[in-house]
Amino acid sequence: MTRPESPRPITSCWLSWLAVPTQDRAALVDQIGLIEVTESSWSAGAELIDRIAHDPAERFSRVLVTPALDGWVLVIGPWCGLPYLNRTADVTRLCLELSTRHGQAHAFFYSERRDGDAWLIAEKGSISRRWISEYPELALGQPVQAERDSLDAISVKERPEDLDPDEAVDLLADWECSAPAIAQTLSLDPASPTATSGPASTLLIATPPAAHLTDPFAHSSNLPS
Repeated sequence: MTRPESPRPITSCWLSWLAVPTQDRAALVDQIGLIEVTESSWSAGAELIDRIAHDPAERFSRVLVTPALDGWVLVIGPWCGLPYLNRTADVTRLCLELSTRHGQAHAFFYSERRDGDAWLIAEKGSISRRWISEYPELALGQPVQAERDSLDAISVKERPEDLDPDEAVDLLADWECSAPAIAQTLSLDPASPTATSGPASTLLIATPPAAHLTDPFAHSSNLPS
């Protein structure tokens, strides 16, 4: 039996996660269709997620599921990653379904290497915002408030996806808006103090449904590498 330990930040060079407002982790596991569920310590879980994020052969093979943290359960792993084009539609669909059940569901992607950010906000079965920095053509909806405020701060009044591609690089060069910043205003960032201040607990490690074990980016210079 895994001994409970204090929550610790979950970080990776490329970190993807879902945030769902629920106290019932077991029900969420069933709703997503996760299988082969086992307990894990926070330290072992964090090491696993960082390792598979760097391994194209294993990238979509496992996810972590946290206990309820400040009212949110997080599902963490590249399988939740919006910028992976073989996952974008499925992650979007899953957030729609979960938001119908729970009122909201969010998806985030953050690169510590500063080569991409993404967020998706679903509310009551509708997508209010999807932004994937490497693929602005996949954007949906209107910028969330924190996103809008950060654009106003650099005098960009348009949505980022509406900018002329030839001008966007220069116009957004000073844009300071990240997935963790959006998550901290709307739900939960797995590396934030809020996410790591709970009582001693364990994580779950699980196999996601229809896990893709091949990665179209494995031999590409595109994000993520």
